[in-house]
Amino acid sequence: MHKREFVMVFIAFFGCLGLGIFIGMAGPPITSTTEIDGKSLLTKDNRSHSTNNEIATGPFTMRSPAMTTYSQQMWLIAKLTTDNNDDEILDKSFQVSISIEGLTVDHKPVTIIDSNHSKNRTRHLRCVRKECDEFIVLHLVF
Repeated sequence: MHKREFVMVFIAFFGCLGLGIFIGMAGPPITSTTEIDGKSLLTKDNRSHSTNNEIATGPFTMRSPAMTTYSQQMWLIAKLTTDNNDDEILDKSFQVSISIEGLTVDHKPVTIIDSNHSKNRTRHLRCVRKECDEFIVLHLVF
């Protein structure tokens, strides 16, 4: 290779690298985040006369977008808040059980993981005042 060709290869490489970085930074975000309040997951019958104690147990039904070639992972992360105003620290382990149902092309429900066959997972919750640490409930891969 001659000196000019060598310089042109480097210029082309750094030009493509710069263009790729610009498209990556200016392009659409690769993650989409949805926040759902726990009270909105209650059934309509329980919502009208619900108390704070009824929200402590499920089941909670959540709808998520379809998993496709472009959205191949789903992370379900929970963040709890409390009514605690003093300096008390809550540190507790608890178990979470999950059942997953999907929809076919004909919009018929199909059970993917039944609640009888799901494994109870132990999670750890630590709260300081009103804020609690986030914990992973589910990581689902396409």
